[in-house]
Amino acid sequence: MKTLSKIAFCLSLCLLGNQAFAKDKLIVWEADQNGIQALTKVAKEFENRYDCEIELSQYDSVHQIEKVIELNSKNERSPDVFIMMSDKLGMAIHENAVSPLEFMNEDHEQYLKATADAFKLDKTYYASPRSVETLVVYYNKDVVEYPFETFNEYIDYSKKQAGTGKYGLLAKFDNFYFSYGILSGFGAYIFGINADGSYNRDDVGLNFNNASDGLSKISDFAKNYMPKAMSTDEGWELMDELFIKGKAAAVITGPWSLQKFARAGVNYGIAPLPLLSNGKSPRPFFGCKGYAVNAKSENKSLAMKFIQVINEEKNAIKRYEATAELSPLKSVLSNPLILNDDFASGIAIQAEKADPMPSIKEIGNVWQPMNDALYQAISSKHPDTKKLLDTAVENIKAQYDK
Repeated sequence: MKTLSKIAFCLSLCLLGNQAFAKDKLIVWEADQNGIQALTKVAKEFENRYDCEIELSQYDSVHQIEKVIELNSKNERSPDVFIMMSDKLGMAIHENAVSPLEFMNEDHEQYLKATADAFKLDKTYYASPRSVETLVVYYNKDVVEYPFETFNEYIDYSKKQAGTGKYGLLAKFDNFYFSYGILSGFGAYIFGINADGSYNRDDVGLNFNNASDGLSKISDFAKNYMPKAMSTDEGWELMDELFIKGKAAAVITGPWSLQKFARAGVNYGIAPLPLLSNGKSPRPFFGCKGYAVNAKSENKSLAMKFIQVINEEKNAIKRYEATAELSPLKSVLSNPLILNDDFASGIAIQAEKADPMPSIKEIGNVWQPMNDALYQAISSKHPDTKKLLDTAVENIKAQYDK
């Protein structure tokens, strides 16, 4: 019996010893292999510094928060650090999926104000800005030497190419993300702003001011100056194909297209979106991706330290070089490497003329009704654009709290 007791005692000491010397572990989700590559070296340095283990995994950044919520609900192992889109902040808080980041109470001053504010609710920050993106014009320098400054000039160019299978400007205007900039240039907005700076979900302004004129412009441009297939699911690939082959002088898209065009050898340039017929600049969305800490993380303090390290200027620049995703750190935007980069400076310039995507959960109710309105406006011969927008707003509000 004594022998058995000694064995049991020794086993318990071994187990306790293993627990005592077990390293803290962080699971970190990145968007793709390029992002993981950019983090690998800094993760190793962090492991050595804090005597911990970092596991880097890939998951589509657009849907990370939904997956985190799912895993948390099942009490399954979920990431400690993940990427959150700014427009999903409301949902993340509602589902108790994110932790407040106390360090951002001071660090927010290092970022462009609008990007830090995109992750703030009730004076609390829930993510640290990782990257900012918005729509820009890519123009093919082998087709046009300089980008046109107005939509009307692209229309004139397209008229001259009639019958040749060539086009001036292409965009997925049947998609609300791509068309919002035009609608906002005609006075539309998604949600009004309360006196305290919060969004007012009951003040939906997508049918206000001259928004119907904006929808008419979108409808006319799509029907008369772009291939019909652009307003179908085939339009995504068609747009890139025509641009790469030099059959489209320019396209409106985001940072995600950069590497595809570069690999294809396109001699491209970057420019802001062209002026509208009313003389106003389109105000497309600018979206932010931020690093967040899972509310169920058992190593929140370590996770926050890791976020601070990977968002340091030198690491943010390395991430940009690997992913083409631009950090909104003020020090990064003023760095000569970024100032002399045409793509980065183009994104930064357009971001100054862009609207933040609303972060309240009701933004999720907006997409389908507006996509439906756009589809009907483009596919109808004589659309009643005011009625289409009125219906869209009604449908948006009808979905609240369902």
